[in-house]
Amino acid sequence: MLAKLSRVGVLLVALAAFGCEQPVKWTIQQKIDPDPVKIGKPFTASCKVTGELEKVGWVSSVPIVAPEFTMELKDDGKEGDAKAGDGVYSVKGTPPGEAEPGMYEIEFVVYDKNGDPLQVPCFTVLDKDGKVVKEVTPKEEGGKKAATVEFSSIITVNLE
Repeated sequence: MLAKLSRVGVLLVALAAFGCEQPVKWTIQQKIDPDPVKIGKPFTASCKVTGELEKVGWVSSVPIVAPEFTMELKDDGKEGDAKAGDGVYSVKGTPPGEAEPGMYEIEFVVYDKNGDPLQVPCFTVLDKDGKVVKEVTPKEEGGKKAATVEFSSIITVNLE
C-alpha cells in the first residue's frame, strides 16, 4: 500500500513540476531562414507543430507592427514547404524594398480546419534548435482556470 502511495505521490509531483502533462504533447517551433532576413531577398518562414495534426488546418505568421503582411503557412509540399504532411508548415516570402531595417516580432498562430485559432490544453515552445523555451498553460480568469489556451507563439526576427 505504501509503495502505491509513493508512486501516486511521485506522479503528482511530476504533474505539478511540469504543468503541461497530457496524453498528446503539443509543441511549436518557429524558424525564419535565412536569419537575418534581407530586405528584398527571399526567405522561408516555417513552423513545426506536434500534436493531433489532423486538427490543424494551417499556421499564420503575423508581423505585430504590420499585420497586413500576414502569411499563411501550409503543410502541402508547395510554395516553400519541403514535404507535405510532416507537421512543418512553411511559406516563402520577400520583405518589400520599402521595409525598415530592425527587429520585428512575428506571431505564429495555429488554426484549426474551420479557420479558428486552435485551442489546446497546453503546449511547449521550442527554439530553432529544439530546446524548450517555455511551457504555456491556461491562465486563471475571474477566479477560475481556463481549460485551454490559444496555440500561438511570438519570435523576434532581424530584418537588414
